[in-house]
Amino acid sequence: MSLAVEASVGPDARWPTTIPVHVRIRNDGEAPVRVARRLAVGYRDADGRELFAEVHPPGSDELVSRPTKIYDRDPAKPEEYVPLAPGEELATDFDLIRWYALPGPGSYELQVFYEGDGMLAPQVDGAARGIYASGRVPFDLPEETWGA
Repeated sequence: MSLAVEASVGPDARWPTTIPVHVRIRNDGEAPVRVARRLAVGYRDADGRELFAEVHPPGSDELVSRPTKIYDRDPAKPEEYVPLAPGEELATDFDLIRWYALPGPGSYELQVFYEGDGMLAPQVDGAARGIYASGRVPFDLPEETWGA
């Protein structure tokens, strides 16, 4: 099984209002694999999510993103896992700033992770196992100009 995770940050990212993120999960393997279709966002050490993110200063392993929400969401149900044929993909969008606090405007690197078999997730035959990571995506976060 091989899943590819790709992430991108929209060009209209602005501090402190929005950081639009687009995520694609693609089956790069030669056989079908099941993934949780909802692609819910959350945090690395939480359940009830399939995606989580980390933000770093460029070239650094220092983690500067911090969780901002307390959420209570059940894990995906077995019927929410769908087969992806080789080459097929699922995609979703979320606003990073609604889920993670950052230090402020500046230059960063984003990495997004997919994990469909995390804490409390159901055991689903043919489901991808483990954590799959995107590459680090550089992005600039300018300050909002508020109509200037």
